[in-house]
Amino acid sequence: MQKWGPEINYLSYVDDTILFYSGQPTSIKKMMKVLRNHKEVSGRITGIKQGSFPFTYSGCLFFYGRKNGKHFEQLI
Repeated sequence: MQKWGPEINYLSYVDDTILFYSGQPTSIKKMMKVLRNHKEVSGRITGIKQGSFPFTYSGCLFFYGRKNGKHFEQLI
């Protein structure tokens, strides 16, 4: 990112957003503030609750940790 550009920049497409920041401490702090504010506001407005792993998004399984046979039962 350019030194004279915004501390946080973004790219959005449909329902996906990529956030970019410079990695400088002030930029990181600002990014974390934006994410905390977004989490608080979007949860109140939409009523969406935090989920848990594993979950499926666009037909792809997302999980955290070691692979488990249960994660792949639908494929078999």
